Amino acid sequence: MKILVLDNNVKPEFWGARDLVAALRRPGLEIHTRRPAALDYPSAAAAATFDALVVSGSLTRADAKDDWVIRETNWVLAWLDSGKPFLGVCFGHQLMCRALQERAGVREAVGPAATAEHGDTKIQVTDRSRTRLFRGLPEMLVVQSAHQDEVRTPPSGWLVTARSDACAVQAIEHPERWQFGVQFHPERAGSKPSNDPGPSIFKTFLNPLLSKVAS
Repeated sequence: MKILVLDNNVKPEFWGARDLVAALRRPGLEIHTRRPAALDYPSAAAAATFDALVVSGSLTRADAKDDWVIRETNWVLAWLDSGKPFLGVCFGHQLMCRALQERAGVREAVGPAATAEHGDTKIQVTDRSRTRLFRGLPEMLVVQSAHQDEVRTPPSGWLVTARSDACAVQAIEHPERWQFGVQFHPERAGSKPSNDPGPSIFKTFLNPLLSKVAS
């Protein structure tokens, strides 16, 4: 099984999305990293060979007009339409919402947050009866944040499954497809690693892929 990671880090010292790749690595899974900021994408034929897509964070704003951001927005939209598993992290979460909302005619679905969040952030799981990504986790979690923008208007039909005092859309998920977005960084442990929900989140996301590997 093959996972494609779109690494949106623009600083060379962060190229490779190392923390994200490390969190995803499991026996039987191939992790491939490409850099949209360098216009580095698989061809359509090559993209079809991947089983899941993970989109990283970035110092670039998800509502930017840069050519590479617009191209990636369209690329992500095509992937979402395929129905394959998807996880957007921070910028990736926002970019997913931008892609879906712009197609629906909703502008400025992503923009500057009234209050930026950095470091340890308390979030509340808000739809415990329907969430799959947070299943088995406590209602209140402490996660790692690093964002100044946020999703203002989530896509119609998607579930908002977590919030914080400063950010109303900390996580969303499609009610049927295995597609998720999180505003925080599950690949980074906070000041209390023993309470870090990241490993559980990645385990849940990867479970369908690992089940196919096992079979």
